[in-house]
Amino acid sequence: MLSALKKQRRAAEIEEELRKISALIEAAERDFNEVSDSDLIEAAIYDRSALLARYSYLLRLLRRLGEGD
Repeated sequence: MLSALKKQRRAAEIEEELRKISALIEAAERDFNEVSDSDLIEAAIYDRSALLARYSYLLRLLRRLGEGD
């Protein structure tokens, strides 16, 4: 079991990673809107999908940390 201080630190780390991923998602959306080659469009879609999956995972992890309070 994590101590309260370790939970707070871990939550802060996750929140920072969520902010970074959010910025990467926005960048992937801009890339998608700026490319016209079908391979680059597909790559942008996959990039965004992967980032959204990571974002979702981190949100679940953050919720679990909060449930232990």
